[in-house]
Amino acid sequence: MNYKVILLGDSEVGKTCIARRYLYNDFMNFYEATIATSFLSKQFDDFRLDIWDSAGQEKFSSLVQMYFRNTNIALVVFSIASHASFISAQSWVNQARDRVQSQNLKIFLVGNKSDIQSREVAVSEAKNYAEDNGIKYFECSAKTGDNVLELFKVVEQTARDGVSTSAGIGSHKAERVEIQNTQAKPSGGCC
Repeated sequence: MNYKVILLGDSEVGKTCIARRYLYNDFMNFYEATIATSFLSKQFDDFRLDIWDSAGQEKFSSLVQMYFRNTNIALVVFSIASHASFISAQSWVNQARDRVQSQNLKIFLVGNKSDIQSREVAVSEAKNYAEDNGIKYFECSAKTGDNVLELFKVVEQTARDGVSTSAGIGSHKAERVEIQNTQAKPSGGCC
């Protein structure tokens, strides 16, 4: 079974860095913007996590519905050093709930850049928002790796719990499209 995890949040909050820290245990010291969406995956014995890393511009994209389709888990990321990104994260949470047509969607609020001293978002503010909205809150640092694996252990367990209940957390199998090759008869025209 495949479980789709999407990373949501504004540009430059560290979505790609979190995914890379989890999958490859590395960190890029330079900023390279994600163009459109990148796709990463991690295979386990009984399921696969398909991780969709967004550019942070999906709110304005005409392809937004495709990005959200069949999502099981949304990681909404903000920078603890940017209150504006936290306010925006609240919009991302609402958008995930509105666009993912599943009661089983699991949302995690992720405060990244916990290694930075100049904090603009208090832990209590983020925790209160998460509690008020029935979602889990994690703080991590993609740069140092602090708490990234712990976050994904919970994500993995959430997927495993979905696998063990068969119905899953909105689990889906890869769709198959069959294309048949039919030859068109010449129409006698030039076009």
